[in-house]
Amino acid sequence: MTWKMSKISKMSKMSGALTPGGEREGDLSGAAQQAMILRERAANSVWRKLCRNKSAFAGFVIVAVVVFTAILGPSLVGKDPNKMNFVNMYAKPGERGMILGGDEFGRDLFARVVYGARISILVSVGGMAIGAVVGVLLGLISGFEGGMLDSFLMRVMDGMFAFPFILLALLLLTTLGEGIQNVILAIGIANVPGYARIVRGQVLFVKNEEYIKSVAALGASSVRLIFAHILPNVFSQVIVYATLNVAGAILTEASLSFLGMGITPPTASWGGILKSGQDCLQTAPHLALYSGLAILLTVLGFNLLGDGIRDVLDPKMKT
Repeated sequence: MTWKMSKISKMSKMSGALTPGGEREGDLSGAAQQAMILRERAANSVWRKLCRNKSAFAGFVIVAVVVFTAILGPSLVGKDPNKMNFVNMYAKPGERGMILGGDEFGRDLFARVVYGARISILVSVGGMAIGAVVGVLLGLISGFEGGMLDSFLMRVMDGMFAFPFILLALLLLTTLGEGIQNVILAIGIANVPGYARIVRGQVLFVKNEEYIKSVAALGASSVRLIFAHILPNVFSQVIVYATLNVAGAILTEASLSFLGMGITPPTASWGGILKSGQDCLQTAPHLALYSGLAILLTVLGFNLLGDGIRDVLDPKMKT
């Protein structure tokens, strides 16, 4: 009986189940194993995970369309968004060759909405970049150094947090003056405390890890520790926050322009178009409708994309 069982065991090992590639389980070569590992890594890549997340992929598509429109706006429209024609005042969508109609000065509303995408993306991304660079640097220094410097920097950030975001941006614009550059700078400065807080919290955790202590014991400088070892480990949090922050920056720019403190006329911006349509919602609702929809879809797209990136980069989440 023992001899029969031993024979059956040997036969089963020799026969082995076939793998999807046609090889037997017991005879997988090193190349086949390497190929399986590569396929598994490809399936678990950030892009594949993002594509499997339907809401995140929808957000990516929306953001891609908006960015594409902002970059290729002039060639798509072929019209001057600031050209006035009082014959076309308050023209309805589809009338006189205008897809979305005309505004209170007879300007092509479709051209202004498309050009407004460029302004909104430029201001929001620029403000996000300034806030990210300054905030990340302050957070890294504050969290790594600690002590009095940490307390001083965080009290400054707390003071900035005491102001509502839009009010802080308004105060900064009052000091800096109007114009696209100043709007970008105001939004960027107002964004600094958020980045500084997030990065500082991550640095306080990462700098106490064993591998950081080991590198420090080997004589690595503080600059090398911060930028070569600590920053890469907090960068995923920065990416997630930055993606979500772009949506907030778009809303801030639209709010500032709506209040008359942002992009100055006749430059087309979604907030400015929305403001021009507030007095004629009953007679010509299309003036405010399309710019409002553009803001809504763009903010929704960045929020969906940011949530998806957060889920993909979080090792605890299964995507």
